[in-house]
Amino acid sequence: MKKFFIMAACLVAMATTANAQFMGGSSSNNNSFDNDGYTGIRLHYNNFEIEHDESEISLDAIPSFGVTFVKGWAVSNSIPIFLETGIGVSYATGDLKNEIEDEEDYYFSTKITAKLLSGEIPVSLGYKFNFNEEFSIMPFVGITTRFIINSE
Repeated sequence: MKKFFIMAACLVAMATTANAQFMGGSSSNNNSFDNDGYTGIRLHYNNFEIEHDESEISLDAIPSFGVTFVKGWAVSNSIPIFLETGIGVSYATGDLKNEIEDEEDYYFSTKITAKLLSGEIPVSLGYKFNFNEEFSIMPFVGITTRFIINSE
């Protein structure tokens, strides 16, 4: 995690020094970017697994599907750094298995279907690398807060 923050700080420092080279009146075509911002919709799929050691409950390979609406704004007019936030929702369903063998050699097995509806709020910073007018790459650094809306 510490390396990640160091790399992000170096990226910002490199962008600042590259921009400072063109402050003397001349400009570069590589440094221009569209700072109007953007909106987007992201679809995602995740598999997750939950295990609880004390009660021997396991939730194996639960598929989760989600959609997130995002909006990005330019932080500066001269540096292509964008702040992105949004709101999203994810839905997961799967089988909860519980297998217990007690002291008298009785074996119990239960199967329950679990459902989970959760919301998320992503907050990220992105730096846009323009290679030409038609192609650019924008890596992101940020956090996502997830909260449970409903679970059964």
